[in-house]
Amino acid sequence: MAQEVGPDLHAVTHDEYGERLPSGLTPAEVAPLLIAVNDGLQPQWLLNSADVDIAGLFRAFLTTIVGPRAAGPPPAGR
Repeated sequence: MAQEVGPDLHAVTHDEYGERLPSGLTPAEVAPLLIAVNDGLQPQWLLNSADVDIAGLFRAFLTTIVGPRAAGPPPAGR
């Protein structure tokens, strides 16, 4: 998956933030981290979907590395 999605994540992140994100990370560093977090959350959700909010946790990670603007507003009903 990383080989297919990684370049797109890198490009999107670079287009949005340039060479450095607010956290100081580069788009090249962020792309595999986004994939890793998503891949790590999926099995947790499969084992316990009632207690694992993939979208919320992923949003929290985004807020940590790129700031609140990138994470966006929570979905309606949250």
